[in-house]
Amino acid sequence: PRVKREEEGRGGAYNGGLKVVKVCGICEEEDAVKACREGANMIGVIFAESKRKCSRENAKKVVQSVRKFGERSDREDLRNGITRGIKRPLVVGVFQNSPVSYINEIVQDVGIDVVQLHGDEGEGCIPEISVPCIRVVSVPEEDERSVEERGGEILEKVTERPLAYLLDTKVGGREGGTGVTFDHDIVQVVQSGGGPVIVA
Repeated sequence: PRVKREEEGRGGAYNGGLKVVKVCGICEEEDAVKACREGANMIGVIFAESKRKCSRENAKKVVQSVRKFGERSDREDLRNGITRGIKRPLVVGVFQNSPVSYINEIVQDVGIDVVQLHGDEGEGCIPEISVPCIRVVSVPEEDERSVEERGGEILEKVTERPLAYLLDTKVGGREGGTGVTFDHDIVQVVQSGGGPVIVA
């Protein structure tokens, strides 16, 4: 599986330098445990259409193995957010343009801790989802506007506060997963007015 290192809060109002490591595309128990042993804070299980899409049965096994590793029997309580760090690994379900009813069905059946919304779902659906959400925001690679304008545009779209924003670079028609970076000064703007930020 591909390892993605995501850094939350580069300074600003939220624990500068706090690092969150997420390994995405996990479908096997063994891979989940290995990632946890190597220090992963988040284990990503993909439910969106992808070559790394995980079956429901395999996802359940991943959740059980991560819970066992973290010595817990239920979902992690994230009411205080993630800005103080993640003490035990979490399982993140990645969805793209799925109905809320389907997302909640998977959450309930599989037992994931966090939902990552990676599509065009409006933020208005966040309160309807039964676990905390990470909202992916695509940041264009090339944009002549100032950092303040670009960060402000992201914040203008905020209607509900997610657990965190995951900012990823949009290159052409590809929204994320490109390996291309954007101007990370945008993070400071979004953190100051929005909430915790994870940089992909």
